[in-house]
Amino acid sequence: MKKLLFILPFLPACLEVYLNPIEKDDTVEETGNDTGNVVEGVPTVSELTTTPDPAFTNDVLTATASTDDGQGGTPEVTWAWFVNGSDLELDTDSLNGVDSFDKGDTVEVQATPYNEDGTGETASATVVISNSAPTAATIEITPIPAHENGDDLHCALTQPATDDDGDTLSYTIEWDVDGTVHAGGFKTALDNDTVSGGDLLEGQKWTCTLFAEDDEEAGPSVSASTTIEAAEVTLAECTPNLTSVSSPTTHATASGGGTYGIGNWFAESDPSASSAVWVMMGYKGDEATEYPSLTDVQNGTNAQNLEFDEDWMGMGQVALNGVIYVAEQDTSTLMAFDTQTETILSSATLPGALLDGNGTYSYGAKSSIDLSTDGGKLYAIYTTTQANETFVVSEIDPSNLAVLNTWTHSSAEKQDYASAFIACGVLYAIDDVNDGMCFWCDEQSIDLAWDLNTGASSNPAIPWTNPGTSGYIGGVNYNPADGLLYVVRGGNLATLTPSFQ
Repeated sequence: MKKLLFILPFLPACLEVYLNPIEKDDTVEETGNDTGNVVEGVPTVSELTTTPDPAFTNDVLTATASTDDGQGGTPEVTWAWFVNGSDLELDTDSLNGVDSFDKGDTVEVQATPYNEDGTGETASATVVISNSAPTAATIEITPIPAHENGDDLHCALTQPATDDDGDTLSYTIEWDVDGTVHAGGFKTALDNDTVSGGDLLEGQKWTCTLFAEDDEEAGPSVSASTTIEAAEVTLAECTPNLTSVSSPTTHATASGGGTYGIGNWFAESDPSASSAVWVMMGYKGDEATEYPSLTDVQNGTNAQNLEFDEDWMGMGQVALNGVIYVAEQDTSTLMAFDTQTETILSSATLPGALLDGNGTYSYGAKSSIDLSTDGGKLYAIYTTTQANETFVVSEIDPSNLAVLNTWTHSSAEKQDYASAFIACGVLYAIDDVNDGMCFWCDEQSIDLAWDLNTGASSNPAIPWTNPGTSGYIGGVNYNPADGLLYVVRGGNLATLTPSFQ
C-alpha cells in the first residue's frame, strides 16, 4: 500500500502526515457506543375490562388492564374500586361480591399505570350488578301410587328454591294430564298444588311443574309425574271397639241344612278379588254353591255347584282370594280348596284341636274348627285339652296352612257360646243364653270381646238379633271386604251391619 505525504506550509514546522488510502478490500472496524438522545416513556392503559359480564351478587369481579409503559414494557398498576360512588380503598384487581356488592349496585374499577419515570392517566370501567334468578326447587307427587278416584294428588315442595340476592320468592305450579293443561287444582300449601282425587282416572299421566320467581324473573322449572293406577279396593273401616250390631237383613232362603236349616254362607273377603258368595248348608258335606254376587243370591241366578275331593265339616268355612278354607270331616286337618280348579291346594293338621264334644260351640253341629278372615289374615278358632277347653285362636298361613301364632284365653270356654267371629283383631263371641238350647231365641248378645293384640277381655253386652223365627244360628262370619256379618238361621241367609267407635 502506498503512503501519501502532505506538507502543511502554514504550520511553524513541517509536519509530515501520512494517509493510508482505503482500498477496495480493506475493512473499517468501529469501536465505542453512541446512545443518542434518551426519551422518557409515558405509561398508558389502552383497555380496561371486568369479568364476568354480566356480573351477579355472589360473583368475584376481576379487572384486566392492557398497558404500555411507552418503551415496549409493562408498567405497574394501582387499582381502586367504587360501589355506588363510595371508595372501598382496595388496591387489588378483583372484588368479591359476597362482601362488597348487591344486585343493582354500580361497581367502578379504576386502573392507574406508573413506572419510575412517571404516572399515566387513570382508566375506568363500570358494571351494574344484574339480578340473580332463583335456583330450582325440588318437588314430589304424593301419594305414590295414586289411584283412580282415590286420595287427592298433591305436588309437595320438598326443598325450597333459593335466591342469591335474598329476594322474596313466589311459586307457580302448573298441572297437565296426558299433555293437556289442567286448570282445576286448589291450594293446600301453595296455590294450585293439589288435584282432586275425583279427577283421577286409571292410566292417566299427571305432571306437576313448579318454578320460583323473584320480583324480576323466574328460575328454572322442575317437574314430577305419576301414572294413575286402578281404583284401590280397600277393606271396610273398623276399629277394635265394636259398639253395636244392626238388625238382620235376610237376602234369601236356602234349602238343606237338615231339620233346622243350619249352615254357613260367606262372601269373598279379599276386596281386590271377586264379589263371589258361597252357600254351604248342613254341618258336613262335599259341596258348595257359588254365586257371582250377592244380587245373584237374592235372585237365585247363576248358581254353580262346586265339589270337594274330601268331605268338610262344621260351619266355619271362609274364602280368601278365590280359595275356600275348610276343616276336613272328623279330623283336625285344614284344607285349602281352589274354586277355579276345584282341587285341594294344600292341607295341614291343626295341632291339638278338640273335635265334637267339648270342642264345638254350644249347639255342637261339628263346628270344632271355626275359620275366620280379618284384614287379609286367616285365623282358626278352636280349643284344646291343654287350654282347658277355653278359646284358642291361631293365625294360619293361607299359602301352606302352617300355624304362625297362637293365643289362648284365660277363662272363656268355647262351648259356652253359640258362635264367634274376629273383626279388627278382636274375637267376639255370642252368648248361647240357654246353655245351647236357644232354638226359639230371637235376641241374644255379644258377651265376649277378646283383643288378640293386647290380651284384654271384657263383656260388652252388645245386643244381637237372630234372623228368622226359629232354629239355631250356624256360622257367623265378619267380612272385611264389605264390613258385613254373615249368619244363617233356619235356612235364612242374612247379614247384620256392625258399628265401630
